[in-house]
Amino acid sequence: MKTSDTPDLGSYAVIREVPFVASTTGSWGLLNVLGRRQQERLREQVRAQLHVMPLEAVSFGRAGRTRIEPTAVLACMRLSSLAPPSAARFCRSLAEQGVLGYMQSKQYGPATQQLLGQVQAHLSTAPPELPLAGRVNWLLARFAGEEPQLIDWAEDQQTRWARFGRDDPFFERLPGRLVRIEGDEALVSLWNDSAEREELRTLAATDLLEIGVETSGDPLVIYDMTYIPGVRISTVVPGVQSDRATAAAAEEEARLRRFETPLPSVEQLRVEAASAAPLASDRTVQSSVG
Repeated sequence: MKTSDTPDLGSYAVIREVPFVASTTGSWGLLNVLGRRQQERLREQVRAQLHVMPLEAVSFGRAGRTRIEPTAVLACMRLSSLAPPSAARFCRSLAEQGVLGYMQSKQYGPATQQLLGQVQAHLSTAPPELPLAGRVNWLLARFAGEEPQLIDWAEDQQTRWARFGRDDPFFERLPGRLVRIEGDEALVSLWNDSAEREELRTLAATDLLEIGVETSGDPLVIYDMTYIPGVRISTVVPGVQSDRATAAAAEEEARLRRFETPLPSVEQLRVEAASAAPLASDRTVQSSVG
């Protein structure tokens, strides 16, 4: 996968948030800050702030139990564990700006119950080396790219989170893809819209495996939150790429492609070589490691 030398920037435009995640996603990372009971109490507070009705926990036998819940809960949990006052304002803003508007749909209840059944029935098809949360999230990403209702919600989430990021100066949405996992570290490529460039960033490999991302090219989305001066709090959530064309995706792809610079043609290289003139530009897109 290319992360420099004219990458396909348009491919970032079709990356959308998976509308749901396993409720145990990221729990291992929070154990350094909160115990399991504290995490569950905090999760209940976050659900209340977002007006999220918890779905029934599902048993996966020896693998354990988990729920599925809106992806926004994961972002709020991460921020709440480190900056509670900022998290409360963040959650209120999400609710006020309708980021979770899809929960008001009449199809929400029936669709989520059906989704729970599908996940339970197909868990054995998920990569067995992933933790339970990763296997559930791996399935949720697949269903979000195949089921019409989930595709609609994923597209809705992409639009709403992108709008929220444009309106809130302390929040940034960065769509990206996994480049590779080496040992305990993962390298991802991201599109930074505010800087108008592609970036590389290293993450803990466990963060990626927890959201079911394990293969080069797998889509993901990172939420960067800087509500504490000088501190960046990041949450990585599973992404999905739908092949269904939408006007919003086409517009975003066209906008991103403005930043691409094509490589010189063979004929141009011959002419420039013959004249011993340097190339007009290096025609590369710079990447930076965050």
